[in-house]
Amino acid sequence: MSANHKDKVDAALDLLREALGDWWKDDRRKWCAYCGIPMKLRCPKGKPIPPQKATRDHVISKRHNGGLVTIPACYACNQAKGTMSVPEFL
Repeated sequence: MSANHKDKVDAALDLLREALGDWWKDDRRKWCAYCGIPMKLRCPKGKPIPPQKATRDHVISKRHNGGLVTIPACYACNQAKGTMSVPEFL
């Protein structure tokens, strides 16, 4: 990655952090950022993962050199979003 590209990615991440705030320090961590359902923080081991299981979604996917900014998302939305950007997914 070139230095110019890295600077642009860092600037975009700073803007995202400023706009989103810290979802993990308030009650938003209990709700899916995409569909709004209340999420299960704990699920039984040895059973299939339920769609409402709480996960961390990378706003800019790791595939696109992101991965530093995460928001709460249910398992179903996180799986459906995959490596898409947020605008592509919504």
